[in-house]
Order: sequence, then structure tokens, then C-alpha cells
Amino acid sequence: MMDKYIRLNIAFRPSALTEEYAKKISRQFSRIKATLFVLEDKKFYPHITIYSSEFPSVNKEKVASQLMDIAFKIESRPLMKFETTKNNEGFLGVHFEKTDIIKKIHQRIINVINPLREEHIRSKYMDDKFRKELSNEQRMNIEKYGHPDVMKLYSPHLTITRTKIPGDAQELNSKLEWPFEAFTADAITLFEMGDNGTCTKIIKEYLL
Repeated sequence: MMDKYIRLNIAFRPSALTEEYAKKISRQFSRIKATLFVLEDKKFYPHITIYSSEFPSVNKEKVASQLMDIAFKIESRPLMKFETTKNNEGFLGVHFEKTDIIKKIHQRIINVINPLREEHIRSKYMDDKFRKELSNEQRMNIEKYGHPDVMKLYSPHLTITRTKIPGDAQELNSKLEWPFEAFTADAITLFEMGDNGTCTKIIKEYLL
């Protein structure tokens, strides 16, 4: 029986060389500290989230169809310009500049796809303990878009891993070397999500 709701992530797929490097350091870090996942093909895909939320399962194909229309109208591959590395709550990631084209794609996808959420909000985001830690803007984003870190708060990033002990991510962050000043996104992909913000299954992929 199909679940009533499904967590979906619309994301940029990095270039092949970038993906391979991200998987390599994810594996390396898992040997240094205990981690909750390691990036690898067909299990935990490297990705740069554009918009993720929880949708009625019956709307999955509508999301894919609307996303196809958007992807086919993107005229050039977005350039991911390295900004910094960060760690937060055990997550270790590489962050990129929010360029005008990335911002435009992010806003366009939210404006078109968000209505298919039908105002549904993930139960985690309704938890009082969770909401207490959020800013007013994050709480407003949840009500409007089903996710706290969108629109002005959106920060494009590629998560390398998440440590079991949150403090370990800070040590790994000091070891993280990112050799790419910039790279292009090769595709926009609709993923099914797993735990810890992972993307576990490709539903549809549209080459740019």
C-alpha cells in the first residue's frame, strides 16, 4: 500500500568529476569518524538541493511533469561557484554562491511545485520542540513552502556526510579540502528522500 505522503527533493546533479570527488571524501571521512551515511551510487546520491518538501504521494507524477517543463526552459547549465565549507548539527557540507541564475531557478521551481504540496506540512516541522529552535522567518517559510530554509534563506550546498557525534563534524571540516573553484550542474533530478537529508532514489532526471 502506498504511503499517503512522500518526501521529494528537487536537486542539481553535480558534474561527474565533482560527484566522484564528493563520494571519495565521504568514504574517507567515514574511516576517520563514525558517520550516518556515505555518498555512493544508487544508495546516497551526491546532490545540491533546490527545493525539498513532503507531498501527497498521488502528486508525485505531477511534480515530475511540472519539473520537466521547467528544466527544458533552462537555457544554460548553472555554474556552482565555491563559497565555503560548513558544519552544523553533524552535517558537513560544501556551500556555493547563490548566483542570480541559481536564485531564479530556485524561485521558479518553488512557485510552480509548492502548490502541489496542497499546504501539507511534514510532521517534524509541526513539533513544538523543533519549531522553538527556528527563527520567525523559518517558521513562516514552513507555513508557506513546507521547508524552513528556502527563498532568502536558501543556501545551495552539497552535503558530504553527517557524523553520529555532532561535534566530530567540526574536526572533519578542518580536514575538508575542496579543489574545485567552480563546476557546472549537469542535470536537475527529482529524488525520493531518506533519513538525514539523503537522496536515495532517482524518480526522474532532466539533463541540462
